[in-house]
Order: sequence, then C-alpha cells, then structure tokens
Amino acid sequence: LGDRWKTQVIGGEITWGWGSLRLKNLKGLEGCLADDFTRNLVIEQVRNLHCNHLGGVTWANFRNEEFLEQAAMVQKAMGYRYVLDKATYPAKLNNGKSWKLDFSLVNTGSSPFYYSWPLEVSLLDPQSHRKVWSGIIEDEDITQWMPGENWSVEEEKYLIAPEKYNVKGKFRFDNVPEGEYILALAILDPAGNR
Repeated sequence: LGDRWKTQVIGGEITWGWGSLRLKNLKGLEGCLADDFTRNLVIEQVRNLHCNHLGGVTWANFRNEEFLEQAAMVQKAMGYRYVLDKATYPAKLNNGKSWKLDFSLVNTGSSPFYYSWPLEVSLLDPQSHRKVWSGIIEDEDITQWMPGENWSVEEEKYLIAPEKYNVKGKFRFDNVPEGEYILALAILDPAGNR
C-alpha cells in the first residue's frame, strides 16, 4: 500500500478463530493478548501497517487487571501518540501583554492524526480544570506529525525514527483573573470545539 497510511486510516480486527491463530486454539481476545507471541505479533502488525484502530475487542473481561495491562501495550502502539519533548513559556503572564509558547513533540505511535483539527492552548483552573482562557495555534497542520517507519521487531522501534516537531504560538488575553493556572494543550473536535 506504499505511503497510503499517511493520508488514509488503516485498521482491522483481531480474529483468533482464523488463520495461524486458529491453530493456536486461543480463546478470545484475552487469550490472544495473554500469549506473548500472539500479542507481539499483533503489535508488530499494528506498527508495520500503521494501524489506528482494531475491532474485535468487545468480548473481554475489562475487570481483569492482567488483560488491561496487555491491552494497554497494544493500545499504546496503535494510532497517534504525541509525547512532549519540551515546552517554554513565561512563568508569569499578564493581561494585555503578548506572550509566546514554544514546544516540541514526537509522535511515538503508529499513525498520524488524519484530520486538521484545531490545536488549542488554554489556562485551566487548578481545582476544577475548567478553562479560564483559550487560544488557537494558527497555521499548524497536525496531520503532518508523522510516526516513524520500518518497524524493527528485534529493536522494538522504528528504524526511521519519527521527527521532532517544533510548534510556536503567540498569544494575548484580557480579563483573566490573577492567580495560578495549568497551561494545557488540546486538539479540539470541531463538532463542539471540545
């Protein structure tokens, strides 16, 4: 499929009763993920195909802690996963004065984010986590934040490492009450800007 994964969603279904997995006689998703070989095979396929979703997950005991840990390994590999490398911003922000935010991140997942949704910076109340102020980082296309390529099972990493993406924004606000806030980043769903 070449580079189709860079612009087209790719997913699948974990099917334990078909192909080589049928010969292992595994019972359900829990059995697939409990078996080290099979779980690693699923992760390898997710990484190589740049999957962002898998079906076949509805028949499992979601109270089983061991299963949840194994499922988290697969989920961590799947889709996009942005890890902030560093962020710089002023320790004190003032009403009516411009300020800058610079940060860098790496996509450690398997796929990009496929929609150019808005990237928001906000100040959150430390107790309620409600937004006190927010602004959009203009001209940032998050669909270009690609993961690595050419997954190595032996090294458990992409041989072509993911790029580090640097993002900058300039902001200004008025009428924010004096206090301490949490600086937050979010990708907003344009359906409700949440």
